[in-house]
Amino acid sequence: MENTNNTSNSATFDIKLTHKGKSLTLSNITTKTTIAQLHNLTRQSFDISEDDTIIKLLHKGKKLEEEQQPAFATIPTKTPKIVIMSTPKTQIQTLNSKKSDPLLRGFDNETKPPSSSQKCTCCWGSSHSTQNRHYKFVRFDTVHQHAFGTRPTSTTPHAFRAMDLLQKLATDPGVVKILTDRELVVNTLGEMDPIDDRIMQKKQAEGMCLLGYNTNRGLRIDLKLRTDDLEGFREYKELVCTLIHELSHNWVGEHDALFFANYGSMRVEYLVEHLILYQRGYRVAGGRSCAEVAGVKEECSGGMEKVLDVVLRELRGETMRYGVNMMAVQPVVEARWRELNEEMGERMKEGGLTIGGGNNEKDRSVEGRRQRALAAAERRLKELKENDGTGGGGEKSNGSGSSQKMDGKR
Repeated sequence: MENTNNTSNSATFDIKLTHKGKSLTLSNITTKTTIAQLHNLTRQSFDISEDDTIIKLLHKGKKLEEEQQPAFATIPTKTPKIVIMSTPKTQIQTLNSKKSDPLLRGFDNETKPPSSSQKCTCCWGSSHSTQNRHYKFVRFDTVHQHAFGTRPTSTTPHAFRAMDLLQKLATDPGVVKILTDRELVVNTLGEMDPIDDRIMQKKQAEGMCLLGYNTNRGLRIDLKLRTDDLEGFREYKELVCTLIHELSHNWVGEHDALFFANYGSMRVEYLVEHLILYQRGYRVAGGRSCAEVAGVKEECSGGMEKVLDVVLRELRGETMRYGVNMMAVQPVVEARWRELNEEMGERMKEGGLTIGGGNNEKDRSVEGRRQRALAAAERRLKELKENDGTGGGGEKSNGSGSSQKMDGKR
């Protein structure tokens, strides 16, 4: 195989080249032969044009880059075998020009678990783009089988857009405010499969429309993000209401007066947070306010009175549907509104815009806002029952955890 001269540096050896089933042997290869020279010898041997074809040389499964480095540092004991792969440049250009399949692109991202600290700068701006470090949704989960048992169309929203929507909900300044003030941690915020969900199907058979559910009082909250025809997502403002509804189930299981008093208080807190940002002139990319992004500009443009009016109007419809006495709910919500009205004046005066607030020990104590709101609701219910016995409107939650999934907003 080898032709050895007086010095080892001048020793030559053979290599075997294989290209598209054809093989040939090159002689007079030395330890000084560079990879670039091998490329040239290969093109000459197989008559491969450099103008219209790209080649790769593979030795022992590794690609030999076209460099000025020696191809072989030492004289091999056996004849090296090199495989040549060639591709026409026109074929590469054709592949690059083809439009990617929207249902197949980027699936490498699905192997990466979404972080609860991921920013959503496109929604709420760089100043308010993350959750509170302590009180938050720990992880997010979308339905990856986005065909939902049917053949997807070009308008079917991709699973990645659902992930963006969940993160938008989690970093919404009003939602961050609720979770932080109430010291709430939810393990998973997920997308509810709008078709393959037995609980939803059962509720539909009963004449109801399930938009979300809470498993084990905050272990997991699932929301029905997509419309019934799967051609888009539900209105963001509606999704926020459903999310707050499910968050209220963390403390109260039944749809009774205590539940709606707590839910109504949280709705007021949400709108007031957006109202403060709106009145302070905070803007996100594109010059829009957070209230516009959240779809609550109309509610915020009318000030605190409009906020209370909107929430009470929502509650009248909800309590009537569940047979709950609105007179037991309204005073509690109004009391929370008055409390927030006073706090809003102080925050606007001080210029405090920290999303979530609640950084001092008083706000984080056991007698925080959540406990005061629930305690006020319970006192009001007790007074009504003692006076005329009409404060019930549904069984009261026993406060114990449950692994059973609870009803959604509607």
